[in-house]
Amino acid sequence: MDYYEARDTFEELENRKLYFPRESEIQKFYSGKIVFITGGTGFIGSVLVEKLLRCCPNIGKIYLLLREKRNKSAEERIEKIFDNEIFSKVKKMGVDYKSKVCLITGNCELSNCGMSEEDVNILRDEVHMIFHIAACLSMDSHLKKAYTMNVRATQDLLEIAKTMSKLEVFIYVSTAYSQAPNKHIEERFYDSTYNEDHLKHIVNSFNDEEIAAISPKLVGPWENTYGFTKAIAEGVIKKYCDKLPVVVARPSIVIGCDREPLQGWINNVYGVTGVTTAACSGFINVWCSDADKVADIIPADYATNPLIVIAWDYVCNRPSNIGMFEQRIYNIVCDPRRKTTWGEYMGLAEENGVRDKIAQNVVVGEYYFGLQKNILLFYLTVIFFHIPRGLVFDTILKLSGKKPRLINGYIKVQQFNLKIIPYGLSEWTYERRNFTRMLNSMSEQDRDIFYIDMSKLCWKEYHTKTVRAIRLYLLKDPYTTLDAARKKYEKFMYARRFIFCLLGGIGFNFILPLLKTPIF
Repeated sequence: MDYYEARDTFEELENRKLYFPRESEIQKFYSGKIVFITGGTGFIGSVLVEKLLRCCPNIGKIYLLLREKRNKSAEERIEKIFDNEIFSKVKKMGVDYKSKVCLITGNCELSNCGMSEEDVNILRDEVHMIFHIAACLSMDSHLKKAYTMNVRATQDLLEIAKTMSKLEVFIYVSTAYSQAPNKHIEERFYDSTYNEDHLKHIVNSFNDEEIAAISPKLVGPWENTYGFTKAIAEGVIKKYCDKLPVVVARPSIVIGCDREPLQGWINNVYGVTGVTTAACSGFINVWCSDADKVADIIPADYATNPLIVIAWDYVCNRPSNIGMFEQRIYNIVCDPRRKTTWGEYMGLAEENGVRDKIAQNVVVGEYYFGLQKNILLFYLTVIFFHIPRGLVFDTILKLSGKKPRLINGYIKVQQFNLKIIPYGLSEWTYERRNFTRMLNSMSEQDRDIFYIDMSKLCWKEYHTKTVRAIRLYLLKDPYTTLDAARKKYEKFMYARRFIFCLLGGIGFNFILPLLKTPIF
């Protein structure tokens, strides 16, 4: 059937069970547990909160760290958080999320994450687990901000964790690219040229302009402040491994969900999803990347479920010959049996978007997209395709009394592309020993509920879901507008081709007399 028939509601897009006949091992482990989550309203954080509430119904309480918002009560803010399609199943199950989810006011850019002493005491007395997901994700963030959010906030939380009487595990969510200078990344800590003390001295001794000037030299082979500060933060974690039950999780590039909480669901246009969206709308025609390089991408549910399982694995499956605490890192990356290249990924996006005519109401141009690994050819394509289109559209917008925005949009897109070029032109291999051992230790019931085995993922089926989900969840184009959008797209294309033919004919008639003019 067509994906957008009227009977396709949010719930009917799912194929997972709402209720469980008996508690699994992992569900029992989370029974009565008090969890503290930073970054709980972000993409991964939202999926994590939803999964814990839905699949661990006997969980004690979830504390979420949120920035202060004036004129909004805690109850109003919780309602706002849960006024999202991904929590539809949680509400359908009748989960009392208002009593299970509590907000703690804070800010990872402030000392002690901006928490009051009263809230810190709650953590000390009640919390069993910490999921530290909050981070400065922007590749081109100022080093001072990246240090503050990714390094100092982590260290502050670890210091608080040392005083927590019930803490069982502290899960730090890093990135698979924290050790990007190494082409093969093992599940272990790596030494770094700089540590948190060096960065602290730099951000406290120099002004913003001076820090920006020396950042490229400091960042070096990481090529962006995000990966660099994540590596420094891992160094901080290492120093606490003999004092705390702390674990590092390294997910690779996270994309829209495969199965849960909604098929294809995503709430942002960053990274791979943004490229797919821009290509399908005709906004961009080229991206600087090597089509033959492996794209280490994982759907959000395959990135989030492991976080839940890791807590159980660390606490319940610790070797008897290990002391009180141990160093443990999990690389959460694509299964080698399900690897795909950037070319294959975008090819499937085109197949599912163009072939099935999943047209969008907002269209900039006809679908014509390619990956270019030659940087010179990439820039030439941008100059000849993106810039002229941007100038034409912005002129039309300005003449119609609207604000020009395409050229600025192209500038932002190319700035982002420049920051992630190293990830598109390179590839890495990863050790997965801890991850594989964890998978093998799970019961069949837990493998079904908290699925983490990507060997069963079908990329073709995934793209069937995700291209449509981009239209539905990101662009807010419901299935009822699909036929109208298809007709609009066809009219737009005919008009565009007519204009190009007209301009081509005018240009040819202008050039032809010049060609007939004798040179001598």
